[in-house]
Amino acid sequence: MPERRLLLLVALLSIPELYLAGFDGTSLVRWLSKPLPLAVLIAWFVQQRQAAGTTQGGWVLAALGLSLVGDLLLLVTGQVFFLAGLGAFLVAHLCYVVAFWRQRGPGDALVGNPSRLLGVFVILGVAGWMLFDVMGRQRLGDLFGPVAAYVAVISAMTIAALHRLDGVPLLSFRLVLLGAVSFMLSDCLLATSLFVRPFEASGLWIMLSYYVAQALITIGYRRSL
Repeated sequence: MPERRLLLLVALLSIPELYLAGFDGTSLVRWLSKPLPLAVLIAWFVQQRQAAGTTQGGWVLAALGLSLVGDLLLLVTGQVFFLAGLGAFLVAHLCYVVAFWRQRGPGDALVGNPSRLLGVFVILGVAGWMLFDVMGRQRLGDLFGPVAAYVAVISAMTIAALHRLDGVPLLSFRLVLLGAVSFMLSDCLLATSLFVRPFEASGLWIMLSYYVAQALITIGYRRSL
């Protein structure tokens, strides 16, 4: 399936969840609608690997699968399932870190490139600001440790995406990096909604940036195979 058709299909399949995400509850429809776009991305990526005749991309496939599991776990209310979902996404990001790091450019892709070195400091700055200022120990309570670990890992994932510079085609680098940044944006919106205060249409913007992130990473990584 061409990339444009994939994006159109994922966009159409996302519509029910983008609408329902604005409501509380875990109806049967959400159990079907929420993981469906990820399932399509997984099926497409498997087909593309087979068509390319390569075994590369296993870590990305694992990340997508774990993300799908995390999506379902977060549909269940309760701290146990929240932590389980957080854990699934944490391991998914670790898989992305491995996948991106294996495609890093020669030497240090950031040395001699002030704009991308600045990018690392921006990523770390945003992560620190969200963890210690926006959320903070007081709001997080016992969840501070798990959330801090998650913030560290998603920051590492985005920095690993930066290190793909000169290791892959430029378009692949840009798509994956944009996807990683969109993933961070989605998690920042989620953290604000959960631990600070809910905002209007929060569910829509969280899931929209999340689906965009997964689609960009999947397509971008495929272009490097």
